Amino acid sequence: MYTIDGKKLASIREEKLKERIKRLKICPKVVSILVGNDPASVMYTNMKQKKAKDVGIDFKPLRLPAQTTPKRVVTEIERLNKDEDIDGIMIQLPLPEKYFSKNLTPKIIQKIDPQKDIDGLTGKGKFIQATVKAVVTILSSEKELGKNKRTVVVGGVRGMVGVGLVNELKRLGEEVEGISKSDPQLKNKTKKADILISATGVKNIITAELVKKGTVVIDVSYDVDFKDVSKFASKITPVPGGVGPMTVVCLMENIWEKYL
Repeated sequence: MYTIDGKKLASIREEKLKERIKRLKICPKVVSILVGNDPASVMYTNMKQKKAKDVGIDFKPLRLPAQTTPKRVVTEIERLNKDEDIDGIMIQLPLPEKYFSKNLTPKIIQKIDPQKDIDGLTGKGKFIQATVKAVVTILSSEKELGKNKRTVVVGGVRGMVGVGLVNELKRLGEEVEGISKSDPQLKNKTKKADILISATGVKNIITAELVKKGTVVIDVSYDVDFKDVSKFASKITPVPGGVGPMTVVCLMENIWEKYL
């Protein structure tokens, strides 16, 4: 078993990105809307802010209380859309469930100007979702693409990231199937995967009994029982230190690509 070092891969791309942004001779400006004080969301926002500073991007969190109404969030998005000094707009997900239903979140995301949607969540702009880009970049770096391997994405039926992964891998010509975490044939389908990607947000949903010997396993969000599954995987991404660091750098790359 080989553990894929996402931090190392991300650091290599980060150094290249620093030089590219220097050549722009301007400082791109990004605003990330953070509603509430969810510890994970605060951590990820702080991580993005630090990384942005490292590569030369002005990253400003717009912190709003947890009880902020959806209408207020939309108002802030519309204001930022009109601000010519702002290059990119992000919303840190998930939004507080008490005030924002799962059906409401996509509607709010669609209010972002596609030209400023650096996280690629509207599906209308030029940018690929940062997490999707991160997973594809890791697979490409590990030379796992273009080998007629069968890829299965758990969470690839309704999940924003999972569906994005299925679509992007299909676009690249890969053999890929998106399945639901509640699929009655879950075990049967995952056991046929040469590359297994899980993006459900359900901790340890992927156990050893779901993985065949030699599978490449990509864990997007604490989905994989690492100790259990690593006994069977040929390659595996850890959490933390796998997809996460690459996602942050891919997000920063999207900001730079706005100027291409």
